[in-house]
Amino acid sequence: MDRLHGNSQRVCVLCNGHDENHDHLFFGCSFSSSIWLDISSRAQIVWQAGNWSQAWQDIAVRCSNKHNPRHRLVGLALASSIYHIWKERNKRIFDQHFSNSQKIRDDIVNSVCGKLGGLGVGNMVPSSFLQRWTV
Repeated sequence: MDRLHGNSQRVCVLCNGHDENHDHLFFGCSFSSSIWLDISSRAQIVWQAGNWSQAWQDIAVRCSNKHNPRHRLVGLALASSIYHIWKERNKRIFDQHFSNSQKIRDDIVNSVCGKLGGLGVGNMVPSSFLQRWTV
């Protein structure tokens, strides 16, 4: 999964229950699944796929208009979720630092809210949609 470990299998450090791969880490892992459930609900994302490459293809097709505020919000939510889940994985491996899933969700929400303000798209997104992004 990463260059440090080559092709050797590694047990998922987030759930300690399965071999780590992209499909498991981002969709099958109980730790990350609880995060995705919350974030996808906030972003109103309905996953059509259960694997990494299929999910990316699906989202790329459904959210390809970067000028559409909703598409940008979905993109921010996905990028932030992937970043923070991967960051937690690495902190557990390299620093032996463990955060709970609620902390990761809060970090994702704060990141998305901060970026929305910086992009100036907050005014173009319906307030009912933005209310889902409060911590």
